[in-house]
Amino acid sequence: GGIRCKTQDLPPLLRQSTTFALSGSNVSPDFSFPPDLWLCEIDEAPIAQVIQNIVINAKQAMTTGGTVFVSAQNMNLNPGDHPLLKKGRYVRIEIRDQGPGIPKDILPRIFDPFFTTKPKGNGLGLSICYSIVQKHGGYIDVKSSPETGTTFLLYLQASSEVSQEKKSEVQP
Repeated sequence: GGIRCKTQDLPPLLRQSTTFALSGSNVSPDFSFPPDLWLCEIDEAPIAQVIQNIVINAKQAMTTGGTVFVSAQNMNLNPGDHPLLKKGRYVRIEIRDQGPGIPKDILPRIFDPFFTTKPKGNGLGLSICYSIVQKHGGYIDVKSSPETGTTFLLYLQASSEVSQEKKSEVQP
């Protein structure tokens, strides 16, 4: 099935997906969103799945508990700013855990289909996330180190519509 995008305000979706993925665990979310965050053109259900998948991975990495930091920012990309994204307006979502980090030799392979480090995992999680975000014209990046944990960066194309905040102001 194709994706059906509507213009969405991301923070409610990010809060909901993250809170859902962490419910009943010893990991708590910490959210930080600017008030002027751009709207995105997304298909809500698959993007919610992506967020949940990444947050569940983060939760599993933090066996002793901790915090998952979820933030987002507006990014104006110029040609060449990002090797795989065309120029334009994006919202970059950052999901950072306080886990042990992903070993360097594994990092390049985490989005491969069927790759898994979990004894019971089927390994489809992240490769599916990757293709969902790609279908949206976006990109997922990951950086990780043992000291700082793992950060997933999701680039989603911003909508051409103005942000919620500007919409509610009465036009002169």
